[in-house]
Amino acid sequence: MRTIILISLVAAFIQLSANAQTSSNPFADMEKRNVQTYTVGDKVPVLEFRNLVNYPKAHTKSDDPDLKGKIIILDFWERGCSACVRAFPKLEKLQEKYKDRLQVITVTSQSPEEDVLGYLKKLSITKDVKLPIVIRDEMLHKQFPYEFISHVVWIGADRTVKAITGTEHFTEENVLEMLNKETVDWPVKIDIIGFDPNKPFFDFANENVKSPSLKLFSAFTGPVPGVEPLARIANDSVSQVKVINAFNTPLLDLCKASIKGEITGDWDMKEVKFEGADLARYDYRNTNGNNWVAKGVSTNIFTYTATVPLSYNEEQIRQYIRKDLSRWLEAALGIRVRRDTLQVPTLVIIKKDETNPFVVQENENRFEIREAGEKGYQFVNFSLADLVNHFNATDEKYYMADESGVNVHARATMELPVSAHTDVADLKKALARYGLDIIETTQARLMYVITEEK
Repeated sequence: MRTIILISLVAAFIQLSANAQTSSNPFADMEKRNVQTYTVGDKVPVLEFRNLVNYPKAHTKSDDPDLKGKIIILDFWERGCSACVRAFPKLEKLQEKYKDRLQVITVTSQSPEEDVLGYLKKLSITKDVKLPIVIRDEMLHKQFPYEFISHVVWIGADRTVKAITGTEHFTEENVLEMLNKETVDWPVKIDIIGFDPNKPFFDFANENVKSPSLKLFSAFTGPVPGVEPLARIANDSVSQVKVINAFNTPLLDLCKASIKGEITGDWDMKEVKFEGADLARYDYRNTNGNNWVAKGVSTNIFTYTATVPLSYNEEQIRQYIRKDLSRWLEAALGIRVRRDTLQVPTLVIIKKDETNPFVVQENENRFEIREAGEKGYQFVNFSLADLVNHFNATDEKYYMADESGVNVHARATMELPVSAHTDVADLKKALARYGLDIIETTQARLMYVITEEK
């Protein structure tokens, strides 16, 4: 009997929240054979929209006079999908501008109503959004099945499915194209239901030759539509190999993996120096969704798959990935990656005066970040080390270092403006309230250096 045993990667592969998210839809695995499903080109029957909020009626249908002659856009989303929620203000703005020809209806299987609406009201970007929402959906997700969100179904005024995309595709240009054309030639978002990422991605296919004993094998491909972006290592006991799969991975993550020997969802561009390279190819924000290819959006994501002997330990796997990915990156894309110590822009925290709100706590309480109005954030129970780590993980230009001498175990609650990440003067002003100052300098730091052949 074949057994598949999952092995944790040395560092967990992190999905970017701005990208595709596996749906936690409780109905996702329900039997669908008794429900007709629809895709691009299909004429849909009368659709029912139940449990509606932010709409004049709690229950309506697609043949309602209020919807006659309008394009209907169904936007499937869930709490926890940051990319979905970030799109809401854009959806509402376009809905308002083209309300006579367009109706956006957002759909979630989650409930109750107060929890769903409460979640949106807590977020500054959605607290004033009044898009119609189908709560506790029990049918639409079956008629338009999906595996990943965001998931957007565009239904024409003639009630034919014109397109299926993600929210990245919801732009004014595309809305106008949909409104003014009979058909649109857009890539279709197709989710592969039940895909097993633990199996070898490629297999021996020559029926006339007995499959050889496979020990070392790898491949480097473009994106695989419909597959979740993830990295896995699994044991295949029958073939006596370990299977390494990294599907739909941003290019920068693969470049760093060629040095680290592990694929960990590391997309920090700040720790990379580019020499003759096109920066846009490496910015994960130019990828989108990862599991489908949107019109007009860069597709700098790739799939890496390999098999190695079952006897390989973690360090041997790292060594193999380093050598093999380096080979593929250079052969397929003309990319070389190395590590080098370079001087980089750094903001150094120092003491300014005797003001000291930091207190050593016997029982260190959990630290968290809260919104402090529309223009700032409250860093609750943060040590300076926590602040430095947060800044280094989120700021795109500077590194931060702490040379204040404040006890590393001491904590305080600080308020910083949103602009603190982009304006050093605002950061200095905010930290001054806590007896701190900022010095702009450079410090030596181990960096990734990426070069491309011309």
